[in-house]
Formats: sequence, C-alpha cells, structure tokens
Amino acid sequence: MPRPGVTVELVEDAPSGNAVLDSGQAFFVGVSERGPARAVQVNSLSEFEGSFGARAGGSLLYDSVGAYFTEGGAVLYVSRIVGDAAVTASGTLAPFSVNAKSPGTWGNKIAIRSEQPSGGTTGQIQIVVAYDGEDVERSPTFSTASPQSAVAWAATGSSYVELTYTTGTWAPVAAVTLAGGVDDNTVDADSLEAALDRFDYALGPGQVAAPGLTSPEAYAALLVHVDETRRVALLDAADSPDPLVLISAATSLLGEPQARYAAMFAPWAIYPGPATGATVHVPYSAVQAGLIARSDAATQNPNLAAAGVNGITRGAVGLTQTYTDTDRETLNQQGVTIAILKYGTIRTYGARSVAGPAELTWMWFGGAREVMAVAHQADAIGENYVLQQIDGQGVLFSQLNSALKGMLLEHYGRGALYGQTPEEAFSVNTGSSVNTPATIAAGEVHAVIRLKTSPTAEWVHIVVIKTALDRPLAA
Repeated sequence: MPRPGVTVELVEDAPSGNAVLDSGQAFFVGVSERGPARAVQVNSLSEFEGSFGARAGGSLLYDSVGAYFTEGGAVLYVSRIVGDAAVTASGTLAPFSVNAKSPGTWGNKIAIRSEQPSGGTTGQIQIVVAYDGEDVERSPTFSTASPQSAVAWAATGSSYVELTYTTGTWAPVAAVTLAGGVDDNTVDADSLEAALDRFDYALGPGQVAAPGLTSPEAYAALLVHVDETRRVALLDAADSPDPLVLISAATSLLGEPQARYAAMFAPWAIYPGPATGATVHVPYSAVQAGLIARSDAATQNPNLAAAGVNGITRGAVGLTQTYTDTDRETLNQQGVTIAILKYGTIRTYGARSVAGPAELTWMWFGGAREVMAVAHQADAIGENYVLQQIDGQGVLFSQLNSALKGMLLEHYGRGALYGQTPEEAFSVNTGSSVNTPATIAAGEVHAVIRLKTSPTAEWVHIVVIKTALDRPLAA
C-alpha cells in the first residue's frame, strides 16, 4: 500500500503484556450453585450464570451481580466461597473417568454419553452432556482412536465436565449420571480467605466485596486482602433499622490501619425480582461497586465520589430501611455511608471511609481510591525500569522521575490531586536522598511519591439574601 493509505495487519494471539489499571473493576466473593476454584471474569449476568449457575444456588451473590451490571459495571471477577467438606460428583464413561467441573450437588444432575454423530461413520464419536434432563453441550466429532482429544475438549470447551482417560477402547456408551456431589456452603475465615486469595494482585486495582456478609470475620478477611493487594473494600452493614447496630459495626474497625481503604454502606437496596411483581433485597456494596465503575468509566477520576448526583442508581426501586436526619448525620460521622431517596431517585449520599473521624488524612474514601490507582500505575511504570542499567549520570533516575510525574500530572488535571499548582499537589523524589550509594550498589532504584488528594464537598452552605428594591446589591 503506497503512502498515504492504511495498512491492516492480522496477527496471532499477541500477548498484551500490559498491567491491568482499571480502577472501576470489581471483585465479588459469595456462595453459588457451582463454580471453579479460580477467579472468573464475567461481563454480564448471563456469563455469571454460565460459570456459577442459577439464582437458586446462591441468590445473594446472583442478585448482587445483577445489580452491579445494572448500575454500570463492566468488568467483574467472581470467586466462589466453598467449604472443605464439598465433594465433586463423578462417574465412569468408558474409557474415561468423569468429574463435574466443580464440587457440589449440582454435579449430580449431569448425565454424559458417547454416541456416533448423526450421519457419521464407524470410528467417529461425540460426547454429549445433559444437565437436569436437557442436552447442554455437544463436543466436536472425534476419532475413536484419539480419546485424548476428548480430554482436551473437556478441559477447555466444557463448562460441566472434566475427563481423564483410563484405558480401553472408545465406543458409544449410553448416558451415565454423575453422583456423589456434596455441597458445603460454610462461610468462615478459612473459606473467605481461600476465595479472596484467588484475586491475584496482577488482576489490578478495584473494589472488593463480599456482598451481604456482615460478620467480623468477613470484615477482617476483606481488610487483610486489600492491604495485600492495594485495593479497596466495600463493606455491608447489617440490614437493620437500628442505627446503633450500624455504628457498632463501623466503630469496631477503628484503629485498624486497613480501614483507611474501606467504606461501609447501608441500607440494602430493593430491585425488581426474577418474577413479575417480585422484588429482591441487594446488599448496597454491590450497588456501589456498579456506581463506581460507571463513574470511573465516565470521568477517569477515582477520587470523584460516586455519590450525590454522581451516585444515582438506575435500577433500585426502594430501600429496605430509612433513617432520620439526625441518625444519618451520626452514621456519616462514624463512617457509614447511607443511601437515601432524594428527588424520586435512590442515590448514595456519603463519601467517607471507615477510618473514623480522627483520621483526617484518610477521612474521604475517594482519597483511598486515588491512592490505590496511583499505587498500581506507579507499579506498572516502575516495571519498565526493572533490569535496566543504573548509570552514573542519573539518567535512569531522571527518566523514572519524569514518567511518575507525567502520570501524576494526569491525575492533577482531572482534579484528583489538591493544589493551586502541580508542585503543591504532588512531588516525586528520585534524588540522592533516596537513591544512596548503598541502594545503588545493591541494584535498587527508589522513588518516593508524596501527594495531596482532593477532599470531597460534603456540605454545601448557601445563604440567600433578599435585598430591598432601593438598595444596591452587595458584592
């Protein structure tokens, strides 16, 4: 193609190699009908169903995922909470042993058979999987001489079964129903930790929640996780009409360093249910995660609170509790963010962390989210300097300094960092005070970022003065 013009090049499976820096994505743990022992990215409620099953197997998580996508969520990672006593259903379809993809009684509804495909010839065979009496998967056509091809298909192409080749010839076999699957939906410190640990740091920043789980164990597990991964936690208060119950939950976290990176929400929201005229109650952490995702996508500013006019829900039709203005102010002071009905809409009406009123530097949850975003972006920038040569002229240090300042300048331009000038809002030090002869000799490159996050306008005070017709308006 001569210039000027357009060249389109098709390439095969190029790895991105890029860090994930989407501050609006979310991470949910909860009980579901089924699901693999790994974090699964889902981008819709139907994708969630494909991996984690029907609403009946875990309505709290199911409804929370639905609310997240309704409110504008785009990327969600889900990890199933499952106890140690859960057992995977299994069976034998000669010459294979068969296991359900994940533990639980759901696997007892799986039937699997081998058959000659319609119009096929001798030596051709297919695997057919049925669930709850209905065919749901049909493999490609294989040669009976290649049973390992079926094993490979099940590993990557089936959402229901895993196959292990044992021995013998492969021929059509009537349907075999798997058996022995056992549920264990125990939610305790161990099962929560296991579920959260699947959200590897490399998945990037975002909001982590265990929708509807309000126990001290749930709070503790979430705070440990965000401390290790530089994410933030969305906590649910109990669905209680008593503000003292909510205050007790929030104050129990005072003094915890990780509380700086968490916010607590109440009450729960009411959404239309799966049947006409029915409603469901959704923990507000899931709603807020969707609102944050929508706000971040629109503004690219993690410090901007998804609250007030920026936190109006799309799908909520009501709230499970209401609180007096006095109670609401007290709850806000203690770090419980309340959703309210205002001008006919359900909206988030607060922006504080649960660090408590004494932690002035960490009062605003948006500031914690801004620090999260900067930390992950700085990590990605720093990766470009790993194994680079440390020169005696300080060029490497200067390049790192410029790259970090460029990133922070973008945040400042969006209003996320506070100061009349960039110099007042942030600084980056890669000089001799942090890169000493000792650290250089050890092959280390250091950078220190200091920043001021912009506070949230929590209270707007407007004075209206009526002036007499014969008097001038004062400035």
